[in-house]
Amino acid sequence: MQILSPEDIVDIILLQPTIHLETTDRHNTGFKAKYEVAPLMNLMFLRDQMITTKHGVVLGNMNSSQRSDEPRIIEFALKKLGITPIPVQILDRHRRNGYLEGGDFISADDISFIGRGLRTDK
Repeated sequence: MQILSPEDIVDIILLQPTIHLETTDRHNTGFKAKYEVAPLMNLMFLRDQMITTKHGVVLGNMNSSQRSDEPRIIEFALKKLGITPIPVQILDRHRRNGYLEGGDFISADDISFIGRGLRTDK
């Protein structure tokens, strides 16, 4: 059995490959494969998936479907680093379907500013 390298695992996470199998009339294998990738092109902008407060890191909820998996990946990485993020639902239980992106958040000592718009509606 071949074990994937850490680099291969990162490539799989970032590319999010999917293989679609369809049956065919061919006698060779009886299947046809189609390959698709949905790369996480904006994962490098780490300020967007979370905000940092004096109480800890809060994971956001991305409004873009292309970026919706990013907070889950960031949560995995933070836990590997020994940081337990605070899910945004804990802070605002009444608006579970809302969106929060860290780029709309600025912390200034004891005061925090948060924008509201297309990406954040909390």
